[in-house]
Amino acid sequence: MLLLVRHGEARAESEDPRRALSEPGRAQAAAAARAVRELCPGLRELWHSGKLRAEQTARILAEALGRPRGARAHPGLEPAALAARTAAELVGLDRDLGIVGHLPHLGRLAALLLTGREAPDLFLFPTAGALCLEREEGGWTVRWFLTPETCRVS
Repeated sequence: MLLLVRHGEARAESEDPRRALSEPGRAQAAAAARAVRELCPGLRELWHSGKLRAEQTARILAEALGRPRGARAHPGLEPAALAARTAAELVGLDRDLGIVGHLPHLGRLAALLLTGREAPDLFLFPTAGALCLEREEGGWTVRWFLTPETCRVS
């Protein structure tokens, strides 16, 4: 299983050059984390881009999953990173993995894994949106897709 999560809403660059999560962004990330905990309780490994907003979102996810230090920065997950490079790293993936990142990289990665080509408009992740992919013979398939509005798991 591969989980792709866009970071929660961040502060404007003019307000905070590091672009930390805003309060609504923290709430979005927490809602996504609760849903992921219910839908992917066995997820143990999280990668993030190293940008503050992605790191904070990944930490919120890790805490919800009971892995407070279970998120780490991974190269090649920045907004303009090459999706093909990330896809190549996933070829031999034999464990569940969550990636917290940014647009357009996540959209391009999802499209590449699902269709074989980078089509950045195929998945327009909202902030704190989550896409779960499952590897099947011959490729990947969508297991589920959540937006902040649909992350209300009781």
